[in-house]
Amino acid sequence: RIYFGNGKALEANTKRGGEDLTRWAGLWWSDQVYGDHGKEYVFVSAFLDEEGQYQLMARKVTGDKNVPGGCVTWQTTKGVPRIGGDEVPVKFQSRRDPNDPNGFSWTEGRTASASSINKLDFTAGAFHRQFPLSE
Repeated sequence: RIYFGNGKALEANTKRGGEDLTRWAGLWWSDQVYGDHGKEYVFVSAFLDEEGQYQLMARKVTGDKNVPGGCVTWQTTKGVPRIGGDEVPVKFQSRRDPNDPNGFSWTEGRTASASSINKLDFTAGAFHRQFPLSE
Protein backbone atom coordinates (compact mmCIF):
# COMPACT_ATOMS: atom_id res chain seq x y z
CA ARG A 1 0.00 0.00 0.00
CA ILE A 2 1.27 3.48 -0.89
CA TYR A 3 -0.05 6.60 0.79
CA PHE A 4 0.11 10.01 -0.80
CA GLY A 5 -0.01 13.24 1.17
CA ASN A 6 -2.95 15.24 2.48
CA GLY A 7 -5.39 12.29 2.44
CA LYS A 8 -7.65 12.76 5.47
CA ALA A 9 -9.22 9.31 4.95
CA LEU A 10 -5.77 7.74 5.28
CA GLU A 11 -4.87 9.60 8.46
CA ALA A 12 -6.09 6.93 10.89
CA ASN A 13 -4.10 4.23 9.09
CA THR A 14 -0.84 6.16 8.86
CA LYS A 15 -0.34 7.52 12.37
CA ARG A 16 2.75 6.81 14.42
CA GLY A 17 2.51 8.15 17.94
CA GLY A 18 0.17 10.90 16.79
CA GLU A 19 2.31 11.83 13.76
CA ASP A 20 0.56 11.68 10.38
CA LEU A 21 3.07 9.92 8.12
CA THR A 22 1.32 11.16 4.98
CA ARG A 23 2.83 14.58 5.82
CA TRP A 24 6.13 13.30 4.41
CA ALA A 25 4.58 12.82 0.98
CA GLY A 26 5.19 15.41 -1.70
CA LEU A 27 7.69 16.96 -4.07
CA TRP A 28 11.27 17.27 -2.76
CA TRP A 29 14.55 18.42 -4.35
CA SER A 30 18.28 18.12 -3.81
CA ASP A 31 21.23 19.76 -5.50
CA GLN A 32 23.76 17.72 -3.47
CA VAL A 33 22.72 14.07 -3.14
CA TYR A 34 23.19 13.15 -6.80
CA GLY A 35 26.60 14.74 -7.28
CA ASP A 36 27.17 17.14 -10.16
CA HIS A 37 23.79 16.48 -11.83
CA GLY A 38 22.39 19.75 -10.48
CA LYS A 39 18.99 20.09 -8.85
CA GLU A 40 16.89 16.94 -9.13
CA TYR A 41 13.31 16.40 -7.97
CA VAL A 42 11.76 13.33 -6.34
CA PHE A 43 8.25 12.50 -5.18
CA VAL A 44 8.32 11.04 -1.68
CA SER A 45 5.55 8.76 -0.42
CA ALA A 46 5.01 6.60 2.65
CA PHE A 47 4.30 2.91 2.23
CA LEU A 48 3.68 -0.11 4.41
CA ASP A 49 6.33 -2.77 3.78
CA GLU A 50 5.83 -6.54 3.89
CA GLU A 51 6.73 -6.58 7.61
CA GLY A 52 4.06 -4.02 8.49
CA GLN A 53 6.48 -1.14 9.02
CA TYR A 54 6.10 2.25 7.35
CA GLN A 55 8.93 3.38 5.07
CA LEU A 56 9.58 6.40 2.86
CA MET A 57 10.17 5.90 -0.84
CA ALA A 58 11.37 8.46 -3.41
CA ARG A 59 10.64 8.23 -7.11
CA LYS A 60 12.60 10.48 -9.50
CA VAL A 61 10.63 13.22 -11.21
CA THR A 62 13.62 14.68 -13.02
CA GLY A 63 16.02 11.88 -13.76
CA ASP A 64 19.49 11.38 -15.05
CA LYS A 65 21.26 8.65 -17.01
CA ASN A 66 21.74 6.49 -13.91
CA VAL A 67 18.16 6.70 -12.60
CA PRO A 68 15.63 8.02 -15.13
CA GLY A 69 12.51 9.93 -14.17
CA GLY A 70 9.74 7.67 -12.88
CA CYS A 71 12.11 5.16 -11.26
CA VAL A 72 12.49 4.59 -7.52
CA THR A 73 15.75 6.17 -6.39
CA TRP A 74 15.81 5.57 -2.62
CA GLN A 75 13.82 4.17 0.27
CA THR A 76 14.23 3.85 4.00
CA THR A 77 14.64 0.31 5.31
CA LYS A 78 14.03 0.58 9.07
CA GLY A 79 11.13 3.01 9.32
CA VAL A 80 10.38 6.68 8.85
CA PRO A 81 12.81 9.13 10.49
CA ARG A 82 11.53 11.12 13.45
CA ILE A 83 12.15 14.85 13.43
CA GLY A 84 15.26 15.40 15.54
CA GLY A 85 15.57 11.65 16.08
CA ASP A 86 18.08 9.00 15.16
CA GLU A 87 19.21 8.25 11.63
CA VAL A 88 17.49 5.45 9.72
CA PRO A 89 19.12 3.25 7.08
CA VAL A 90 18.43 4.08 3.43
CA LYS A 91 19.11 2.14 0.25
CA PHE A 92 19.70 3.86 -3.09
CA GLN A 93 19.00 2.42 -6.52
CA SER A 94 21.11 3.19 -9.57
CA ARG A 95 22.75 1.56 -12.55
CA ARG A 96 26.35 1.74 -13.64
CA ASP A 97 25.62 1.23 -17.34
CA PRO A 98 22.95 3.72 -18.50
CA ASN A 99 22.49 1.67 -21.68
CA ASP A 100 21.36 -1.41 -19.75
CA PRO A 101 17.61 -1.00 -19.04
CA ASN A 102 17.76 -3.92 -16.55
CA GLY A 103 21.01 -2.97 -14.85
CA PHE A 104 19.55 -1.44 -11.68
CA SER A 105 20.91 -2.45 -8.28
CA TRP A 106 20.45 -1.31 -4.69
CA THR A 107 23.27 0.11 -2.57
CA GLU A 108 22.87 0.11 1.19
CA GLY A 109 24.99 1.74 3.85
CA ARG A 110 23.63 5.28 3.78
CA THR A 111 21.44 6.94 6.37
CA ALA A 112 18.80 9.66 6.59
CA SER A 113 17.58 11.84 9.42
CA ALA A 114 14.91 14.52 9.63
CA SER A 115 15.92 17.95 10.87
CA SER A 116 12.37 19.20 10.13
CA ILE A 117 9.23 18.19 8.25
CA ASN A 118 10.76 20.14 5.33
CA LYS A 119 14.34 18.78 5.33
CA LEU A 120 15.73 15.25 5.14
CA ASP A 121 19.46 15.00 5.76
CA PHE A 122 21.36 12.22 3.99
CA THR A 123 24.95 11.06 4.15
CA ALA A 124 25.64 12.84 0.84
CA GLY A 125 23.54 16.00 1.29
CA ALA A 126 19.95 17.03 1.94
CA PHE A 127 16.51 16.93 0.36
CA HIS A 128 14.27 19.97 0.75
CA ARG A 129 10.49 20.06 0.40
CA GLN A 130 9.51 22.03 -2.70
CA PHE A 131 6.43 23.47 -1.01
CA PRO A 132 7.28 23.73 2.70
CA LEU A 133 4.69 22.81 5.31
CA SER A 134 4.15 24.88 8.44
CA GLU A 135 5.91 23.26 11.37
